[in-house]
Amino acid sequence: MFTLELWFRVLKNYRIKKETNVLKWVAFDSNFKPAVYDKRFKWWVNKGVTAWYTLQKDGELESFQNMKDKYDLDKHEFYRYLQLRDYYKKEIRMDPSMEMNGVIQIIINSYNEIKNKIISALYQKLMMNKHSTKYIKEKWESEFNGKISDEDWQNMWKTHQTSTNSRIWREFS
Repeated sequence: MFTLELWFRVLKNYRIKKETNVLKWVAFDSNFKPAVYDKRFKWWVNKGVTAWYTLQKDGELESFQNMKDKYDLDKHEFYRYLQLRDYYKKEIRMDPSMEMNGVIQIIINSYNEIKNKIISALYQKLMMNKHSTKYIKEKWESEFNGKISDEDWQNMWKTHQTSTNSRIWREFS
């Protein structure tokens, strides 16, 4: 349960909840009502139709003909494709002018190819978007009714990060 809580906290802190929609599997996307009511979408999983990002090409949903050929779908599946396309355009597709979040891109790349050091790359992306510790400094200042200079604050964090690997001592710092 802790892992999911952490994941949802990351989504909230980095404001990437909408961008993660491309990672959902079509058949199990609870917001995609046709898949909830039509079990044929679950059958599509056996054909290879999985996450929304696998159905994209250049930021758009692939054509029915391409999907039909790629996933060996029947021509009678066109109605389901129309439902899929409508939902994709309304809920999944990102604005083409916006760049995809690096965290989401790393996750997609990890599915598409074997890549070493995925955890390191993910950590680096998360740290690149890291928020300031200014709010913590302000909290401390309000608690002891004093002022901490920026230089002292930086030195405190430097000491804290380099002094120990023990979580208990880091928390104590």
